[in-house]
Amino acid sequence: MPNQPQTVAELATVTVAELAIGPLPNQPTHKDIPKDNTKDIPKDIRQHVNAATKPDDVNTPLQEACKATWKSYSEAFEIRYQVKPNRNAKNSSQIKQFVQNVGYEDSPLVAGFYVRHNGFFYANNMHTVGVMLKDCEKLRNEWASGNVIEIQQFKSSGQQRIENTNRAVAEFLGETNQSNIIEGEYQHA
Repeated sequence: MPNQPQTVAELATVTVAELAIGPLPNQPTHKDIPKDNTKDIPKDIRQHVNAATKPDDVNTPLQEACKATWKSYSEAFEIRYQVKPNRNAKNSSQIKQFVQNVGYEDSPLVAGFYVRHNGFFYANNMHTVGVMLKDCEKLRNEWASGNVIEIQQFKSSGQQRIENTNRAVAEFLGETNQSNIIEGEYQHA
């Protein structure tokens, strides 16, 4: 039998073996690479490649949902306040986050619902986009369930104490009128 090669280098061609043993060839640096490396591509192919990678007339589903959400929000806002909402980079970014949190299909409907919502906090803040984003999950759940929770439905412990005290005093005095005794509205006979 002829001599069998013992190492990988002996199995490889001379060129590969030399590369495995010898130093690495000089690699180009960022200075050696031309800035516009598309010059060698024919113009008609460059236009085709650019059109395929960045279409001007086709929007992504996220962009479509953001446009629909802004439109719904804007129309409802204009009806409620008789003025167009302020459109700026911050609001656009918040609309995008809102759409990503609520969902592409529901976000336009929830945005319109939000502007029509009569919750004190929302109305007091004039239905800003930031507040809509902050409460996006609550708003989506209220919209989906039809169960609107307003902060006025929950009484503070102080309010509840006053009402309980008024009720107890009225019962003690034998009064059926439960007016606000603590606040001075109760009249003695």
